[in-house]
Amino acid sequence: MKNIYIFFLISLTIACSENDKKKSSDSDVKFNYLNISNYFGEWMIYDFRKVGGGMLNEEESKSLIGQKIVFSNDYYEFRGEIETNIYYEYEEFKNEQDEGVIGDKKISTFYAFKMDREKIKLLKIMRNKKKYTHYEIYNQNELIKVYDGKIFSIQRIK
Repeated sequence: MKNIYIFFLISLTIACSENDKKKSSDSDVKFNYLNISNYFGEWMIYDFRKVGGGMLNEEESKSLIGQKIVFSNDYYEFRGEIETNIYYEYEEFKNEQDEGVIGDKKISTFYAFKMDREKIKLLKIMRNKKKYTHYEIYNQNELIKVYDGKIFSIQRIK
């Protein structure tokens, strides 16, 4: 009888967990990732993790927390610098996790960060038909930026 009770509790826990995953992903499924204007607005860096060497020291990296990033039809703004004459592109590809496959160091999954994604989605900022920079789209309200040996977590604020 005790084994049946334990089995029931485990089954109930798994069922609730799967239901929570479905609820959280339902709104994500309805979000149109291909529509670039869905990313327009203000975003803010809220956290970072060091994954390699870089020119920014710990204090400089911490000073980026709270920094605003703006994506607009007419411009892109980061660290107070405004870039005009830009356009955006969307790209997605399978999150390759095969043993022996070496990924791109400019993608956070290279550092085993948020590996739960089936696909890597990129918002690319283009200038003169070349990629200027990119942000990974984790979900409709969170972006990821690998920059100077750090992984920055960014959330939508407007």
